[in-house]
Formats: sequence, structure tokens, C-alpha cells
Amino acid sequence: MQLGPPNPPDRALHPLFNAMTIAAMLSEARTVERRGCFVDRRISDIGIRPMAPTPEAGEDLQDEQPAVSDRLFAGSRVFITGGMGFLGGHVAKRLVGLGAEVTVFDLDVSRARPSIVNDPAEALHSRLSLVQGDIRLAADLRAVLVDPFDYVFHFAAYSVIERSTQHPVDTIQTNALGVVNLLEVLRHAAWRAKSITFASTDKVYGEMGTSSYSEESPLRGIGVYDAAKLAGDVFARMYNEVFGLPTVVMRLCNVFGPHDHNVAFRLIPKALARIYQGDDPEPPVLYYDSLNHWRDYIYVDDAVDAFLLVASRTTCHGHVYNVAAATHAPTPQILKDLVDCAAALECSHDPKRHAAIEHNGIRVEMRIGVPGVVAIDRQHLDGSKLRALGFAPKTSFADGLTRTVAFYRSHYRAPDRAPDRSPDRTDHLGQDGSQDHEQLAKA
Repeated sequence: MQLGPPNPPDRALHPLFNAMTIAAMLSEARTVERRGCFVDRRISDIGIRPMAPTPEAGEDLQDEQPAVSDRLFAGSRVFITGGMGFLGGHVAKRLVGLGAEVTVFDLDVSRARPSIVNDPAEALHSRLSLVQGDIRLAADLRAVLVDPFDYVFHFAAYSVIERSTQHPVDTIQTNALGVVNLLEVLRHAAWRAKSITFASTDKVYGEMGTSSYSEESPLRGIGVYDAAKLAGDVFARMYNEVFGLPTVVMRLCNVFGPHDHNVAFRLIPKALARIYQGDDPEPPVLYYDSLNHWRDYIYVDDAVDAFLLVASRTTCHGHVYNVAAATHAPTPQILKDLVDCAAALECSHDPKRHAAIEHNGIRVEMRIGVPGVVAIDRQHLDGSKLRALGFAPKTSFADGLTRTVAFYRSHYRAPDRAPDRSPDRTDHLGQDGSQDHEQLAKA
């Protein structure tokens, strides 16, 4: 089944389309079909709720973001696990730009790997040190952490939820015991870092029992990935309480933006790969069981701001912070906005692709559930604790999406680019910057 675009005269109303528009479009269909599976029910019965208010495109969410002093990181030595991945790579880029001496520790540091670190346009590869290593092996960490570092950022994790259920031991060894390996090496080092900042996830909270999660909400993550990240989260805090290490835990919502190459599993890059990867665009896929999912989304540059902010404050040591979103929306709305954004961009580039994107719309499919995966219907972080430090996302969802779509168009369609075009490619670093011995599109 296709979710088609509105009739041409309605295009003038584009900015007003919201989740209820999706519901109305879907209400005409009674059957969802894939591989012989049928659902004989009106999709509008799912009851998609209106999207929460979001800032207008171009609007800064905070006029005066409390900037981290450039001088703070200039000349400092920084160690980043999982730094070849999406968020870890963006943190590395920012710190190199601030004059830091950055060392990236990752399972795959090859030049063939799609990564912001390897993008010639970023000119980043030669400006940092790359160390191949496995977070599950303490010896690999000891070898590189002999020399002192001022700041440590931990993003390495096994992050593909579907595969975590197939490889629970690897997932636990990486996401939980990998944290212990890193902290034990740092505990016994002859030097002490100023800050050790960990990427955790909103998955640790499990299904919501209230309108939003605060840092004090019960931790109910029971899936393999969720529980392993929860354990790592607790271990990081324990090493502060018991051993005095300067740890900070950041519980992330969905981070999106350029250079997320996990096109096999993550919602936004997967959808944009379908639109731009081939000569003819394919419609993004919306899974039927995701119709009523709501998620938070934050642009990657804002997430980097949050990490550098807490790393710069000694008062943050021992604390947990929710990295809350610029927008909170249902998955159908996110894909609808993405399709509209891509179609609008093609108006001035490729009228034929523009028409095809609009004609394709969004395809709704059934999927066979992955054994052991615990789906969460709604996730929403309360970010008031981090806001009390002066943080707020600066990028509206609309502006962030426009930048993201433009990047993937250039990545796949520019004649001088030669990107990895395998639809099965999974970024070794997941949304929380993960090490993949292979995040579900967290939506």
C-alpha cells in the first residue's frame, strides 16, 4: 500500500500537515499487505495523536546558548571510543575544530568505512589519531591509555537492537562489561581524566508510565539491548560513587543529521537511502506496528553541544542527564515531513525525481516480529535538568531535517561522490555512537 501525496492544489497547505493529515490519508486503506500477510482493519483506527508543537523553521530555540569556551578544549588531549561512528565522529570533528588533540578508538578504523572521519570534504582523517581496538578487551584499552588524556568520551556500543537478541553475550560484553573495562583501566591509570562522559539511551526507561521520563524515573528496560545499556549506565555511576571517577551519563533520544550511515536499521538514513541511493527513488517504508510510535528527535550538532557542556562542568560529575529533543512526534509524521522535504529540494534539482518522490509517498508494510525484541510505543524525555545548566537545542526539527536531506542527496547523487551503496551496510557505530560487531531505527 502506498501513502500517496495530497492532490496538487493542497501543496500550498504543506506547512500545516501534521499527524492527523497522515491519519486521514491512511484512513482510505483497509488492507496492509506484505508477503501474504493481511490486516483487515482501517489504519485510522490506530488513533494517531496530533504532533506536539515544535518551533518554526529557522527559529533558534535559545538566543544565547551558553557556549563552551574554545580555550577549554584547545590543546587538551581527548580519547573517544566509537569515534568513527555517527555521534562519536561529530564529537571528534567539533573537538578537532576547537584545537584538541583527539584519539579515536574503534573496532573499525579502515579508510573504506563510511564515516565523517573518512569524508574528504571534512578533511578530518589526518587531523586526529586512529587506534583499532575492541572495547571488550581491556588489554586493547590499556595499550592506548598508558598516556594521559584530559577528557574521555565513551560511545562504543553494540547498538542494533534486532541483532542484539541474536547475540546477547556480545551485546552484554560490549554495552555493560565494556564500560567496566574502560573504567577499570582508567581507575588504575597513573593519571586522572578531568571528565569521563558516557552515551546512554532513553531505552533504559522502558515503556513510559507517565507523560515523560525524568532522570529519577524507574529503569525498566528489559530487552537485551535495553538491559545491557542500563547495566553500563549503572556501572558508570557506581564508579563515581565508589571510586570517585568523574563520570557523567547522558541518556539520549533519537539523534539525526548528516553522516549517519546506518542505512540498514535507522529510520531517517534508511528512508533517505531509499529515496536517493538508486537511479529511481523508492518510497520510505513505514512498518504497520510503528504507526502509533512517538519518539523524540534532536539534531546531531545540538547533541554534541550537550556532551561538551557537561564535560566542561566539574559539577556534573556523578550525575545523569536526559538529552531531550527539539521535537516529539509520531513516526508517520517524521516520514511524512522527510518525504515533503526531499520532494521540495528536488524541485530545483531534478524535476523527474521530485515527481517520483511525490508519487511514491510512503509505503506501509507488515513485518515479522523479531523474537526477543521488546518494542516501546512512546518515549519522551524530560530535559529540565540539562536545561538548568543552560542547554537547549538550537536547531528546529525542520531546519535539521533540511540539512540532513541535503547531505544525503549530495552523498548519493553528486557525480563526484562514490559512497557505499550497499543497502545492508550497518554503521559500526550506532545512534549512541556504538561499536557494531555488526539502533534499531529508534522509532
